[in-house]
Amino acid sequence: MPSVLKIAITGNIASGKSHVLKKLSKKFRAEDSDSIVKAIYKKAFFRKILKKEFGTFDKKKIAGLVFSSQAKRKKLEKLIWPFVRKELKAFFVKNKNKRMLLVEVPLLYESKMQDLFDLVIFIECKKANQLKRLRKKGFSRKEAIARINSRGAAEKKIKLADIVLGNNDSLKQLNKKIDSLIIILERICFLSGY
Repeated sequence: MPSVLKIAITGNIASGKSHVLKKLSKKFRAEDSDSIVKAIYKKAFFRKILKKEFGTFDKKKIAGLVFSSQAKRKKLEKLIWPFVRKELKAFFVKNKNKRMLLVEVPLLYESKMQDLFDLVIFIECKKANQLKRLRKKGFSRKEAIARINSRGAAEKKIKLADIVLGNNDSLKQLNKKIDSLIIILERICFLSGY
């Protein structure tokens, strides 16, 4: 019998992943990899690495660097992803008594961490909606477009996902879809013997 159903929630920037995770976390044990990354950034050993590689360990300054240079972004990803993977494995071990664990992993396919999960949910959102949401968060049009383009095309990721949840309508519509998703996940758990 499987021990725990591990589910990744992914999608491109400003697609609504965090909202979906927040709603699901009321029902299931959940974690987001952004929190893991923030914790890693605070560790002294990682700050030393960042200072050496980027001349700073300030997260905002590094974000400015990596979203304007693909080479710098790849360098940062190569540095941080092994630590994120390690923390995710620790999270799974710590919660091995749960039936289901959900983790928001924005760069799931880019980081090649899909092997850690049994099921992948992709939150699909049109670029126009992503742009609108990023502009609402205070990003300039140029900054928003740079962030959207840095994540790669959604089409390939959609094909790799097990479940695709569209988020191009109202929040009310998204919440209805999340309610349906909860029922689906509970059935998967029951039918798979988790």
